Parts: sequence; structure tokens; C-alpha cells
Amino acid sequence: MHLIRVEIMTEVSYAERARAKKMAQANAIGIDDALISNLVEAFYSAIRSDELLGPIFLAHVTDWTPHLARMKDFWASVTLESGRFRGNPMLKHIAITGLDNEHFDRWLVLWNQTVDAVVPNDAAAQVFREAASRIADSLLTGIKVQRDGLRAVSKKPAAPYASSPIFDQDNLPDALRSHHSTKDGTWGLLRMLEGEVELVFVDPPSSRTVTVDNPAPIPPQALHFVKPDGPMKMQVEFYHNHPLGGDQADN
Repeated sequence: MHLIRVEIMTEVSYAERARAKKMAQANAIGIDDALISNLVEAFYSAIRSDELLGPIFLAHVTDWTPHLARMKDFWASVTLESGRFRGNPMLKHIAITGLDNEHFDRWLVLWNQTVDAVVPNDAAAQVFREAASRIADSLLTGIKVQRDGLRAVSKKPAAPYASSPIFDQDNLPDALRSHHSTKDGTWGLLRMLEGEVELVFVDPPSSRTVTVDNPAPIPPQALHFVKPDGPMKMQVEFYHNHPLGGDQADN
């Protein structure tokens, strides 16, 4: 009982320190709630008037006030204060039929144009640009895999340069159950050998169920953790480029 209490306190303490560090770093370059609010308001104003994306959003958003509030929480969670947003963007986007590269490319163009117009300095602007690029890549990859399977993104699969031991529900290390990330330049690929787990990303906030047929790529430095769901066996492979190959290999 004492050991469990110490482990929980240690994890909470780590999470609190990580959130405080993230907030301080963001504030130091001018990222705060006021900036995020202005950015989100300007961006979705551009979205609604865009010929390609406007009709899609208008078909799925009936009340813009709560939607904008959630998007402000989402971007605050990504750039300012982890955990403020609760939701699963991946499932929302998978439910929209027809989304493809051109939609995410246009989304990024509008986002970067808005960042250039609203964000006051290069350091903060770079944070928003890089986060948006990771989000677009993650969502598009997830949609393609869900819709068409791994063949949709696997043109020239890379070979891992290293692999973890095989873990099951009993020996899965606490480090993988808690917030952690790969190092800069290292991609992970979570493979299930038996059963399934939930892979939860902290920034940007999302989650997905990983099965034997659907391994999950993990971008460099993406804060995440693993939640087992019953008996399972899993392994993590490590790559220098996107593990599913194709166009993402150089991202």
C-alpha cells in the first residue's frame, strides 16, 4: 500500500513539474491565453470563408461559441498547459468522410498565414507552426490507416534500428505507463503481438486503440503513455524516419 501511494505521488509530482515547466517556457516567449484566443478566433474566421474547408466545417459545427472555446482549450493544452483539453480529435476527424491530403495542406496554409499575422515573435510562431504540422501529420496518417489499412501509408517501410523487449500486462514498465517521449529525431512504432492497448498522446491530446493489425507510429518528442486493456504483448520499434514509410518518411 505504501509503495503504491509513493508511486502515485511521484507520478503526480512529475506531471505537476512538467506542466509548470511547459507554462514557464510558453510564457517566456509570449504564449498565453490571450494570444491563443486571438489566434483561434482569427484562424476560424479564415476557415469559415475558405472555399475548400468552409463547407466542411459549416456542415459539422452548428454552434461556433462552444467549438471555439474547445479549440482554445485544445491549443492551450498543446502549447501552454497540458491536460486542459479533454476529447479525441482523431475519432472526430475519422468520422468525416473524404478528408485527404489537400484538406490538411490547406488547413496548414491557413494556420500558418494566421500565425504570421497574429503571433508577435518568431519563437512563439515556430511553436505553433511545428505543433500544427505534427497534428496534421498525425490526423492524416490515422485517417488513412483507419480507412485503407497500412498499405495507404506504407510505400517503402523502413527498418527499425532498435527494438524494446517484449512487454506484457504484468511487466510493462512504469515508465511506459507514465508520461514519456522518444528523443529528438527518433520515431517509435508500437506493435501489438497479442491483445490491445490504448496509446494516449498528451500534446496534441488524442488517443487510439492499438491492435495487432494496426500498429501506431509515435512522433519524436511526442509526450505519451500506454494503458493496457487486459492480457497483451507489445513491443516498441525505433526508427530514424517515419516508420510507415511513404511521403511521411522525411517529415
